[in-house]
Amino acid sequence: MSGKSIGKLKNRLLKIFGFSLVFFGVFMLVVGVAILIEGKKDDGPGIAMASLIFFIPGATLLYLERRSSREMETLETVASAVRSYRRIKLVDLAAKVGITVPRANRLLMKAVALNMIEGNFDRTTDEFFTSDAREQKLEFKFCPQCGSPLDRVYLEGETVKCGRCGGMM
Repeated sequence: MSGKSIGKLKNRLLKIFGFSLVFFGVFMLVVGVAILIEGKKDDGPGIAMASLIFFIPGATLLYLERRSSREMETLETVASAVRSYRRIKLVDLAAKVGITVPRANRLLMKAVALNMIEGNFDRTTDEFFTSDAREQKLEFKFCPQCGSPLDRVYLEGETVKCGRCGGMM
């Protein structure tokens, strides 16, 4: 079972148990109020208060499920952005997804751990390369016009531009 499907199963179980507890808590509250209205003032408030024992954990589970679902959606957005760009700087990824750089880094590492994407992080250029992009690397290390070293690794299909002389390859 993949990490993604385990996350979806966890969310489904949280939702089922959360709704069950909330439903049972509301049911007990209605029973307590009905007993109170019927005239048995000793039992009604106790049952109504006991309903909170089920309602509060149920509401907490539903909150946790919603938060986990949002996290999975953001994780899938990060993974699809990385797959579509093949190579992306962490700052650019954070800007495109609309999250902070530390959170983008954490989600990127989580997506790699869950096998949603495969690739490597190049700390010298602060870029993440997918496995496909690594195989498509062009072997330009120096500008053929001025001889200066290129500031980054270029992939197939990209225009190589020297940062020093502005020459295009």
